[in-house]
Amino acid sequence: MVGWKALKLVIIMMVGMAAFVLAGAAMRFASRILSFAFLAFMIVVAGYAVYELVSGWTAAEADDRTARRTDGSDSADELREQYVDAELSESEFEQELEAIMGNESVNEEDESSVELNKEL
Repeated sequence: MVGWKALKLVIIMMVGMAAFVLAGAAMRFASRILSFAFLAFMIVVAGYAVYELVSGWTAAEADDRTARRTDGSDSADELREQYVDAELSESEFEQELEAIMGNESVNEEDESSVELNKEL
């Protein structure tokens, strides 16, 4: 017959091995959960980076459009379209056109004075 001490030792060893196996399975499960969480986090970060890049590009395009509108040629074209669509009267059109042309001539004078200063 087997003594109680030997039986107790076998039971303790079996429980220890079962705990070791279960701990390994638990660690594997935890590792998978953490891996998926990290993957989800990286996907969110990459999505945010893409969003920032795209919104930055669209903001830059909006800035380009605004800059083009401040040019006299684009402003004059828009003004002509408003006049043709009867949004502006003839006198309003002429006043606005003179204001735009006045700004262009001021800009041209500024550029020419800068060139003169460079020559001196």
